[in-house]
Amino acid sequence: MKGISIIVCCYNSALRLPETLRHLATQEVSSMIPWEVIVVNNASKDNTSGIAKLEWEKYHCKAAFKVIDQPIPGLSAAREKGIETSNFEYLIFCDDDNWLAPNWAQRVCEIFELNPEIGIIGGKNEAVFEIQPPVWFEKLKGSFAVGEQNSNTADITDTRGYVWGAGLSFRKSVYLKAKNAGFKPLLSGRKGNKLTAGEDTEFCYIFRMAGYRIWYFEDLKLQHFIPTARLNEQVLPKMYKGFGESLYYFELYNHTIKSSKNPFFLIYSQSFRDFSNFMIWARPYLFESNRNTNMTYLLFLCMRRKLSTSLIHILNFNRLYKRTIMLSENIKKF
Repeated sequence: MKGISIIVCCYNSALRLPETLRHLATQEVSSMIPWEVIVVNNASKDNTSGIAKLEWEKYHCKAAFKVIDQPIPGLSAAREKGIETSNFEYLIFCDDDNWLAPNWAQRVCEIFELNPEIGIIGGKNEAVFEIQPPVWFEKLKGSFAVGEQNSNTADITDTRGYVWGAGLSFRKSVYLKAKNAGFKPLLSGRKGNKLTAGEDTEFCYIFRMAGYRIWYFEDLKLQHFIPTARLNEQVLPKMYKGFGESLYYFELYNHTIKSSKNPFFLIYSQSFRDFSNFMIWARPYLFESNRNTNMTYLLFLCMRRKLSTSLIHILNFNRLYKRTIMLSENIKKF
């Protein structure tokens, strides 16, 4: 059914939700377009559900609103629950710390209506801070889903190949097609305080398998609230551990789409080559005395963790590659 469903997945989000819901309630959507807001309470231990209902009642918004529970932890499980209970074709993932610009939902609907080949849309994410961000944030802001995802509005299917999950907008029918073909996520997304990653990019790879395009629109904007607690450099290596684990799976999908006959050595030779090139560049800086504030040393720790965690999955390679090949063939049949 044509219309818009905005899915907000929450874990202990009582403090973050009020501002997020305010921005959703003030979306400027045509009266001709039905839309709804779905808050998914993902095993929260605070009063997320109660706060969500109380906050929404403050606004006289025409959108339908509901709060549903998903006791299974994990962002992917929460999103799946939101998709299952949605009523409309055009879906938007809005994180509990995302403040969508007033035209976001309307613009997404217009783009999908005019471009049937587009399966997924992403936009420009701007950071909002509680404090002055540390010096390293600008270099690593992409890891926080902040910044421009391309230099201009464009089809990024064959270049970047993915958009961030913050504000990711997509066609429900394509996702259901992949699911009916046997798609089950290899990546679960964050679980509570565990900083796993990659479910957004996996999502994009599945749409690419189905033959749809990924587009970036620079006029689609959202503000991504970054609390002080997330600006602690001690958590960065932990974040990059999650990136390293997901990188391995991305390469499996990437080589499946390209129909590579023997991608095993391509994947790991590229990983070692990237790390070696970084070491050559970083060597003069790695032994500076003040390592705690040395940006290069911090990047070194992140890249080392990223590489080592991807190598852990080497024994699963053949099984997972056969799985992705079969999935790709099944999706094309639907």
